[in-house]
Amino acid sequence: MTQISSGRAAPSLPVDLETARPASLPAKGRKRRRRSKSVLGVVLGLALVAGTGVVVWSGGGGNSPGDGLVMGLGPGASAGGLSEVPTERRRMIVDLGEATKHAAKVMVGGVVQDLSAEPAAGTSGHPWADIDIARNTGGLAVILNRSGGPLATVPVWSLPGLTPQSFVADCGAASIGQTLLTPWTARPDALSVSFFDTLARSGPTSVVLLDHAERLCARIAGNPDAGGTPPPAELRSQARLICALDGRMAEIRAAIDSGERPAASGDITACPKPRGGALKLDAATRTSITTREPDRESCDLPMWRFDAADPSGTSPFTVCSDGVTNRVVNRSPAVAFFYENGKSPASPLGAVPGEVVTVPNLEKIVLAVLADIGRLVVSGVKAVGCTVLGWFGISFAPCRNPDELTESAVAELFEIIRPGGGEFRGSPRYYSVAWGDESGVPAGLDISRPRAYSRTLTFLNYAVLPVVGMVLNRDVVLDLSSIDSPEKQALLDRLTGQVATPAPGQGDDLGFVVDVAGTILSDPKLLADLVAVFLPSLVSKAPDAIDWLQRTMGYVRKLPVLGYIDAAFMVAGIAANTLEVVISLVRLRQAGSYPAYVSWPSRMTGREASALPAGTCTPLAPDAAPPVYAPGPPACLLPVDADLDGDRVPDRLVLWNASGGPVGGAAYLSDGRIRAWAPGSPSLPGAGGMSAAVTRLDDSPRQEVSVDIGGSAMLVGLTRTGALQAVRYGNGHNQDRLFRIPPATGEHHTGCVSDGSKRLLMTTISHPAQPSGVRTASFYYALDPGDLTLRVVNYSGGYTARPGPFQGADCAREQVPLVRLPIAMAYDSGGPYHHELQAAHAVEMLVDAAYAGDATQASALLGGVTPVPAFGAYTLGVWTLLHDQRPALAQASETPAACARRIPRSGRPFLYCVIGNAGEAWDFQVASTGDNYVVVAVSRRTWGHPA
Repeated sequence: MTQISSGRAAPSLPVDLETARPASLPAKGRKRRRRSKSVLGVVLGLALVAGTGVVVWSGGGGNSPGDGLVMGLGPGASAGGLSEVPTERRRMIVDLGEATKHAAKVMVGGVVQDLSAEPAAGTSGHPWADIDIARNTGGLAVILNRSGGPLATVPVWSLPGLTPQSFVADCGAASIGQTLLTPWTARPDALSVSFFDTLARSGPTSVVLLDHAERLCARIAGNPDAGGTPPPAELRSQARLICALDGRMAEIRAAIDSGERPAASGDITACPKPRGGALKLDAATRTSITTREPDRESCDLPMWRFDAADPSGTSPFTVCSDGVTNRVVNRSPAVAFFYENGKSPASPLGAVPGEVVTVPNLEKIVLAVLADIGRLVVSGVKAVGCTVLGWFGISFAPCRNPDELTESAVAELFEIIRPGGGEFRGSPRYYSVAWGDESGVPAGLDISRPRAYSRTLTFLNYAVLPVVGMVLNRDVVLDLSSIDSPEKQALLDRLTGQVATPAPGQGDDLGFVVDVAGTILSDPKLLADLVAVFLPSLVSKAPDAIDWLQRTMGYVRKLPVLGYIDAAFMVAGIAANTLEVVISLVRLRQAGSYPAYVSWPSRMTGREASALPAGTCTPLAPDAAPPVYAPGPPACLLPVDADLDGDRVPDRLVLWNASGGPVGGAAYLSDGRIRAWAPGSPSLPGAGGMSAAVTRLDDSPRQEVSVDIGGSAMLVGLTRTGALQAVRYGNGHNQDRLFRIPPATGEHHTGCVSDGSKRLLMTTISHPAQPSGVRTASFYYALDPGDLTLRVVNYSGGYTARPGPFQGADCAREQVPLVRLPIAMAYDSGGPYHHELQAAHAVEMLVDAAYAGDATQASALLGGVTPVPAFGAYTLGVWTLLHDQRPALAQASETPAACARRIPRSGRPFLYCVIGNAGEAWDFQVASTGDNYVVVAVSRRTWGHPA
């Protein structure tokens, strides 16, 4: 019987995570830190959800003398080959039983090396070679026979930070390597390849692996140069191995979903019983797949979310746009092409890849774990990861206390199904075409060509590129930029023309995959062109790069096309609609449940906005596109020209007012980009007519627009991040509320002033006092352009016999009046309870100002227009009493004030404060204006009697 070694020493975890810990924590925090470290085990288990997983050690049967990190490609690398990347040197030992005598060379990453027969430590007399593996990747090493053809493929991987060990290319490795050519089993990353290797060698699966490995090695030993399909017995054995692996992964996924621990052993999962017929996904299978609605993701400013006109809610896209650049997240497996509305699908605006399976590298996991330890992330989680680690012989201390396992934000690293993403330039008016459900395609629109492109590129992305990446030992990401270039269009026509696309509804997906792969992988020139055009980052810029790549791809044409999966399933009589080979195949089945045609409603462009008459409120024309986010057909569009972004070039703000609805707007900047009304920003009330004027609230060139709605005005502008929104209060009790400006009257005035260093907005309120005179309150606000809020920076108020003229001027003026402000105030930052310390600060500053005779400073701390109930012995003329009794303030000015604590704001607008000295006490009533504390009443007691 052929012996299958594991190809490695006893499994261990070379990285001691127990010592990779942050600075010591207090005793109270140690338990939380210890628990948070278990997230690595949890994450390793969660990674299995997608049928791919993680194992954090590297294989090998003994350290090779030449192990170590090197940079660039290894010996024999062609100067015209792959782009240089960091690599790790490892030893490959070939032990294929009787077939070992046929092994002559090994190819890794396009580099071919002779196998050495020289005695070397750890090789046990077997042929060997030192190979260079790209760091942070996994792939396949191709063992070549004496004729230069592939003899076997074996998995290799590199996990940085772990002790490098040798690989043993035995019969089991050859079986696993051939299985890795199966569609969507793994991508060229170290964690998924190493997990697949470990899962195949562990538990009940190892029995099936042994059977297939024996048959494979017997075949290549007897006829190493023979091509073609393996004999039926070997094919049936391979089908059983695939089914067994699929069953193990299904068990793990089910355990994770249920919170149970996966069994370390069990029965071998048998292949589904034959149902006869071709390998097709019938209509019932497609309709039974639940369509996952896309996540409601927000867009990073200054972009805005552009939702599709899709009443069914099945669009897989999240589109963020600024009116020129459009960034798309695609959660369907299918590649999507975008075209301008109203035009045929001829020249695409852009294309976006579909989602793929991915696993993060080990360095990111360890860093995330350490970051979580520092944050002391603690919450409950299912204890699956540690069980999986235990299968692989990995000892991880937190796993010894499974009841304390915790969940962590590190799981966010594992977007096991990574959505596709891309961007293109174009106005906000387009539609997409992809392989999918064609029931919603408009009549007369022929999408056959882009649909064929999408289907071809989708299977290319899932089935062909992973094989290329595994052989080249590089991560592969489909580059669809400049998709309308003649070079890419010609190659797409060439690819699509060589592959017979099944008619809609036939759905022979597996046969189509094999057809695509067989066409592309067996044509070195086509494959080289494909890599150069759609994977340009893989190839160096040397003149002979394409020739080198074509020679290298010649080896690929002789590899088993997708691991003989089609032949194996046919021989075994397996119906594809009853077998989920891996989770990614299910994702491809879901492509048929997403719409083939998705459209986005046309929105007003900058050119259309510029054509509107400025300063005039007009309704939207019947055939015109509305502004972004405008609800329904707006009853009024009011264009205003202002320098919203501060580049000294006028922009156009189009305000809209829906009938009986709120007011909003869209800004059309001079560079063509559009700024939409910020999500979450409060809309302006829509009552009454609407007019607007340009204003400026700070000293920058940036302008704001004052919008008058029924006599009450609001201010609108752009934040530094590009959000279009109304100005809000930045502090105090009104924080985050709209900043409203009431109509100018004899009692209320608003304008701009300067304190000598910056422009301020000033609001003054006047109310009659009893029995005569006027009480006034003036607030001074500074604009924070970062978030477009007005923050109160000072306050003055008090009693006057006759108020003077308002000091502020029209904010549209270049020069505004200079004013002298009080030098301090007692801030109030809001909250459910009054701030007794700030209230005491207000009392102390007022007493100091009165003792010094500083009326200007005192005015910032007097009660202004705050209504005061009858306090009996309290004197409302606070300044008069304090000023008249200045000599009595000598001791009070040196004594801290004490105020009542935890006074709720609700129903209790005042605090009681006191300054007590020997023989006297000063009692104060202190109130909040919403932004600061002021004294509204005072009383002096001597020997217990009011003064």
